Amino acid sequence: MYQGLSPKYIRCYDNNSVTFDRYTVVFTKKRIGCAKGKLGEFVYVGMSKNPCHPLGYYQHGFSDGLIDGISYRHLGKKIRFVELPNDCQELIKLEYNELWDISKKDYDAHVITVLDEFVNNELIPNHPELKRFRRQFDNVFNNNHL
Repeated sequence: MYQGLSPKYIRCYDNNSVTFDRYTVVFTKKRIGCAKGKLGEFVYVGMSKNPCHPLGYYQHGFSDGLIDGISYRHLGKKIRFVELPNDCQELIKLEYNELWDISKKDYDAHVITVLDEFVNNELIPNHPELKRFRRQFDNVFNNNHL
């Protein structure tokens, strides 16, 4: 459900402050409110740069089709998830985990796995001095979690 640390089934847009809801995130591949004989609706979120601020903005929208299906120019420039402000990323991850029914435990295990792969496959080969530190960390971690 995640590619690295980014949610896999979303698309993000930035309209460069043309409107107060500068960022739009479209949740794809999953519809909600599926009643008998109905397909349900796709969810999207419009938000400001500081959605948790008392004057910030974070609003859901729903659509029968993807609002960026044919063209997304009205939403702004397509950006990567990591280009969203941190508060926006955290709120979207919470929504994404709830939509896809991913528990905090499962998400935390995924994050540890991704970070572990990064350390083993990218950091240590390029910085051999980290091997000793990694062994010490693993020993302490394993002794405290047995």
